[in-house]
Amino acid sequence: MEIIVQVVLEVIMKMNNAVYRDFADFQLEIVNSLLAGREPEDIARHAREAIKVVYGHPIPNGAELAMNVNEECNLRCAHCYYASTHDKALEQKKGLLSMEEWQSIIDSSLAAGFKQFSIIGKEPLLSPKITQGILQRVEERKAEYPGVIYEMITNGTLVKDNIHWLKELDFNFLSISFDGYEKDHDKVRGQGSYRRSKEGLAFLRSEGVKNLSVTNTVMPHNVSSLERMMYDLHDAGAEYFSIGFCFPTDYNTASCVVDSMDVFLEALEQLSDPPQGVDISVNLSFYETPGLTGKVMKMLESGKHQFAVTQDLAPSLIIPLRESPRIAIQLNILPVMYYSGFRLDCTGYAMDFCTDLQKPEQRKGFGNVRDTSIQELWKYAREQLWTNHTEEFYRTLADAVRK
Repeated sequence: MEIIVQVVLEVIMKMNNAVYRDFADFQLEIVNSLLAGREPEDIARHAREAIKVVYGHPIPNGAELAMNVNEECNLRCAHCYYASTHDKALEQKKGLLSMEEWQSIIDSSLAAGFKQFSIIGKEPLLSPKITQGILQRVEERKAEYPGVIYEMITNGTLVKDNIHWLKELDFNFLSISFDGYEKDHDKVRGQGSYRRSKEGLAFLRSEGVKNLSVTNTVMPHNVSSLERMMYDLHDAGAEYFSIGFCFPTDYNTASCVVDSMDVFLEALEQLSDPPQGVDISVNLSFYETPGLTGKVMKMLESGKHQFAVTQDLAPSLIIPLRESPRIAIQLNILPVMYYSGFRLDCTGYAMDFCTDLQKPEQRKGFGNVRDTSIQELWKYAREQLWTNHTEEFYRTLADAVRK
């Protein structure tokens, strides 16, 4: 904890705009309410009212549609939150959305107010025609819909075969997953996978692809190689590092999960001398590690920290750790899932961003785009699912801060 206070106090971050100050103060009020033992249902009600005021409808920076275009991957990662990674019988191989269906989904999503499109699973470059078709459709329609952005997460091992179309796209982020330096990464992703992914990252840079990002999952076995990994991958072309923690499921390996402040603080120690010219965010989320998130929230009682919010008013409280290069903790305080968007499965089912993929019984989500429009699915998510989600969100965090 001492290192956090020491580094934070070196940062002067002033929020001159009253909107930003009020948004930060509101999130701090949520934290203080949880720490004071206020009823989670009351906090949820207050948060929903404020979220509607802050974001309105449609929300200012547009809703997000996350997409997993297939159930295939050429790696088998020990910490993967897809149940089908650990039980191949669960893979969805039939009834997949066609190219024409995906492109129609993009068109109707844009018309409904979606502006953020993320391809986040499973390995999109194993379905290159579908992935290319989706992203090119978004790119083609951007002139009609100002502010539209798109991102993709891949393991990076297949980029050379697809560079002819990847380099033509204007990614907000093209992110490759890495989990520690070579030996630690290969332990959970397979022998030789670090080298192949790093070669993919370097190749993307050599071909002029911009906004290259690394998505990293901190685990007990790999936290000590975080700094070495960052230097190595920055040399290969990474401009941004998004550092998170393992999403625990009934299927993935328990030893990958972090619920310890010791591991969290070691991760911050690894960031004390980062490569120059990168941006680094450490992401703490109810969805991944509610216990760890609760412990960090309790740490905020000291009142010695600087706080900020993002320019687009993302639903996170920012704790700046360093100004140059920029390093910050993003603490997920506001439950906007369902209100701000959802995920579409490769078979057309609408679901939450992560949890429904870890439990086979939940794979049908809350409707299918083949028989319900995107606009109707989003309306149902906001009006029927969001309230329960916010209450579960704050009940879980309330339990975490009591421990």
